[in-house]
Amino acid sequence: MTGPLPPGLLALTGLTSLSLRDNKLSGVLSFDLSGMASLQRLHLGHNHFTGPLPESLGNIASLRHVYLNNNAFTGDVPCSALATPPNISTVWLTENPGLLHRGRASKTVARLIHHRAFARAHAANHPTSAEQAAAAAADPVKAHPLRKRGRANVQVLTIDPLAAYTDDAENWRV
Repeated sequence: MTGPLPPGLLALTGLTSLSLRDNKLSGVLSFDLSGMASLQRLHLGHNHFTGPLPESLGNIASLRHVYLNNNAFTGDVPCSALATPPNISTVWLTENPGLLHRGRASKTVARLIHHRAFARAHAANHPTSAEQAAAAAADPVKAHPLRKRGRANVQVLTIDPLAAYTDDAENWRV
């Protein structure tokens, strides 16, 4: 495929995965993606998109994986927007040389995701109603989502909601 992203894709509101990687799509992603409420995976890597990253990515509550690598995006990384979807776990922005402060952005996004996951865990452990207390007692794993540990590579901005930055700039302790 070549040219701009077809605007008709926005009408596919029930779409859960959109992968148009390795094409020759180009232009600015200036439209609001929040109408794609079911979208969990967005892969637009290896194209020729330009301009700023769309902040509307943060309006897709179901979004889990975003791959916008190997394009020509420019400007600041919308850290807060990328960390907003509650289940976001992967953000790939590599090979976008026009993006500013990429290392700092990856750290900021990881910390925001971690902070939000911690806030959800705190809310689960300190329920405000009897119904929430019963739900937390029934599923202790959900009540303690910060127990998982692993590694993710900063170079690809793979970010786990439980990420914490280590002194080793190449890795995130998750």
